[in-house]
Amino acid sequence: MDETPLPLARRWAFLAVAACGAVAAYLPSTGFNIAAPDIMREFQVGYDTAQLVITGYMIASTVAMLPMPTLVRRFGLRRFFLWAMTLLAVFGILSSLSQTFPTLVATRVLQGVVAGTLIPLGMMLTLRMFPAGDQGWAIGILSFVVVLAPGVFAPSVSGLLVDFGGWRLVPLMPLPFCLAGGLLGIRVLPGKPEPETRAFDWYGLALIALVTLAWPATVTAAGSGSLALVCGNALVATALSAGFYRHCSRHPAAIVHRDIFAQPTVMLGAFVSLLQSFGMFASTYLIPAFLQVAQHLSATKAGAALLPAGLALAVMFPVGGFLADRYPPPRLVLIGLALYTGGFCAIWLAAREIGYVAFMAWFFVARIGQGLLLMSLNQAAVQTLPVHRRGEAAVLLNYAQQMGGVVGVAAIAVFVEWRAQTLGGGEAAMSSALCDAFGVIALVLAASLAAALALRSAAQRSLKGR
Repeated sequence: MDETPLPLARRWAFLAVAACGAVAAYLPSTGFNIAAPDIMREFQVGYDTAQLVITGYMIASTVAMLPMPTLVRRFGLRRFFLWAMTLLAVFGILSSLSQTFPTLVATRVLQGVVAGTLIPLGMMLTLRMFPAGDQGWAIGILSFVVVLAPGVFAPSVSGLLVDFGGWRLVPLMPLPFCLAGGLLGIRVLPGKPEPETRAFDWYGLALIALVTLAWPATVTAAGSGSLALVCGNALVATALSAGFYRHCSRHPAAIVHRDIFAQPTVMLGAFVSLLQSFGMFASTYLIPAFLQVAQHLSATKAGAALLPAGLALAVMFPVGGFLADRYPPPRLVLIGLALYTGGFCAIWLAAREIGYVAFMAWFFVARIGQGLLLMSLNQAAVQTLPVHRRGEAAVLLNYAQQMGGVVGVAAIAVFVEWRAQTLGGGEAAMSSALCDAFGVIALVLAASLAAALALRSAAQRSLKGR
């Protein structure tokens, strides 16, 4: 691709294309959280089964992120982007028309595969089309828009759509962005493929795909009540994880270079990322159900309850980036995690009597902490690495975040079903189970605080040793 600096107007056009692609990819990931109770009623499934609509999408998108650069080089940016936007729209329409639950899950998985290739494309476009001095504000604008989509727009609009016409309108939300992005992409994006300079690690991709399937399957198996099944799945998942590590330690062009695994800050950062993402995605799945079932709110009002916190999260991205340039990132990670954990502890302790406004206030606090955490965590984890290794470390951190989200949704869904059954079943038992589930999130986030303390110590030792 031509490295000549582009005119400012053309760079803005590239940023608009990147934003359309990212928003279209992210909307289906959180829009279905509001629709989950409606889907459960239509297909007569429980929370532990309904979560497949969300985790299937997340697993598929997580794995599909990795081959994206290879696909862009092989087919050209314009052709790749237009096909991705077209398929995302087609699979959204097919999801809306699904008449059986397995068909809905299958179309969601296919849509997730396409979305996974679009999610990192926005960052790649921004880094390639903007010079170094302008990348910071461009990434900030893109991040702000991307966070608004799943955190603010999707829950609010999904609630209105569910109350107005049912869950089948929710899969259609990305269509306007697919159309706008496609039309703009035809005019803006270059179409010439680039020469392939290196072979992609397809064996490593296959291994990480199996790992990504195995761990959520282990969590889901816990809902069966069979200890043998859980232990068997855990052994398979552990063996696959060890196989992936062994492959990366021997393959010269592996997805994750072996040196990355030897960096304490990266590994601790990945663990913190996994745990905080567990809380983030589990809460995004839990809260709409809690508000609609335990608080007896409409889907519209449940979606509106997430709006202030979503705005706070979006605003904290530029604020957190500003602070991360001026204060030690590990310290900001701890402060952010403390606010994040404190907000969910307060919701858990008051869940059975909490009012609508009090819930929104504590969730607002949690999202402020999460925004500060997210803008500092990657920097805290990779700041001691050589520049040429930071991109590979970012891949591992991003994978850990996505994996934490998949496991979080699966675990919270299984817990809610199990807890409701132990309490005797029925609406009252389900309401209590939803309240108790906030305790699971609070405990996981509290564990991430301990990992963040270890991350700060490791970062200090690395900086002293340089």
